[in-house]
Amino acid sequence: MQRALLYSNKRWQRVAIVKNKELIFYEEEITKYASDRGNVYWGTITRVSSALNAVFVDIGLEKDGFLPLYSIHPRFFHIKPDKITEIVQMIKKEKVNLKQSVTLKKLKIEKVLKAGQKIQVQIIRDSHENKGPMLSTFITLKSKNVKLIGNTLENKIIFAEKADEKIKKNLKLNNFSVFINHSVKTEDLIKEMDELVEKWKKINEKKEGSVYVEDHLLVRFLRSEALEKVDAVSCENCLDTNLPTGLSLKNKILENGFNIFADYEEQIEEIYGNIVQLKSGGYLIFNETAAGHTIDINLGKKTQQNSLSAIKETNLEAIPVIYKQIILRNLGGMILIDFIDMDPKDNKIVETEINKYIEKDEIKVQINPISSFGIMELCRQHTVMKKQNICTTCYNGNMISTEYISERVLQKIKYLTVDKDFLELHISVPIAEYFLNNCAEDIFEIQKNTELNFIVSQNTQPNYYQVFSNLNLE
Repeated sequence: MQRALLYSNKRWQRVAIVKNKELIFYEEEITKYASDRGNVYWGTITRVSSALNAVFVDIGLEKDGFLPLYSIHPRFFHIKPDKITEIVQMIKKEKVNLKQSVTLKKLKIEKVLKAGQKIQVQIIRDSHENKGPMLSTFITLKSKNVKLIGNTLENKIIFAEKADEKIKKNLKLNNFSVFINHSVKTEDLIKEMDELVEKWKKINEKKEGSVYVEDHLLVRFLRSEALEKVDAVSCENCLDTNLPTGLSLKNKILENGFNIFADYEEQIEEIYGNIVQLKSGGYLIFNETAAGHTIDINLGKKTQQNSLSAIKETNLEAIPVIYKQIILRNLGGMILIDFIDMDPKDNKIVETEINKYIEKDEIKVQINPISSFGIMELCRQHTVMKKQNICTTCYNGNMISTEYISERVLQKIKYLTVDKDFLELHISVPIAEYFLNNCAEDIFEIQKNTELNFIVSQNTQPNYYQVFSNLNLE
């Protein structure tokens, strides 16, 4: 049985899907540093690049967004209206997506777009390292069963299944299209569509700056298809969350829990670590580089069995663990897997095995065969970027951010206060600063029932902490 775990407070949300005590999906989000994906802005074009066939747009973030020509609706072109109409008609006749449009490819971007021009955009991929966000002028708004696409070339309603004609009569399309994913009650669909249309109207009423902010993590999860796959939902501290219209938990067990992530914290910590152990004694090393990610497979305790059969077994054993970590860590871009050198005839067996997991992946993946050096190259589409810090010891590897670790420490303290009357917490300076600036009310509530002492450690690791109770101090 698959179960969804949901936790929320005003600063932090986390969601997970578990099955048979195994973590199969996990995501967390600090409200202050929430993903910008889905947000809509009116931005200003700062640079037009004919070489990239794209423009760079200032939307008020640290880095300018990247907007390719195929993601721009012709209505934003800086040309005469009759010419825009002509271009739209030519694209429609091609009956291909804009990326493949011959009409667009023939256009010179510097002739249709100008620096300093205002343009309405949505972030479709977050900023990552030195790259700014990826943008599109085709605005997507989602509810549980309906998706509205603004600024489309054609205004139409597309049904995944046969639907009531009443829906078409009630909905007046105006510069947008609607995609209906599921067959549910007509009244529910109409209500969802009305909400999305109202959002779209409000977006178009504003003509500068940030005009729409995407829902927080819990709402995005509850309206996603992932919820359909679970049999039960356990909630902790999230009953006040504004749930999306159309959410149905029928035929699902709904429980209010306490410390619901306790059995999975070790697996969650593993997501942020560099080393992941294999049951046989081997281990994996995960590293992030400027170009992508590397995964190195090692024999470990199997070194004494350095035979071809042991190497093949370790490589095969590593594949499900690697792919589980790829999904849990939400790795994207180029991923290089360095297999232990094996008999070349076994390469095909390993490739076949990893392809079984790629076929189940909901994210687009491209794969190249194992090279003569024993390296396999995967290219996986980027989605949400995790917020991490650079390690202050080696200034190279990434680590979980102070905000995330601080919230986990605070949650751990709350659980311990249930049966402990004294706690001593040793924490690093960054965690102490986070508690002081963000968690004063929570700590005050804890100290009403439990004696809680803080000792700021001189440990140089920014995420260092240790909790001592009245039991383990004796």
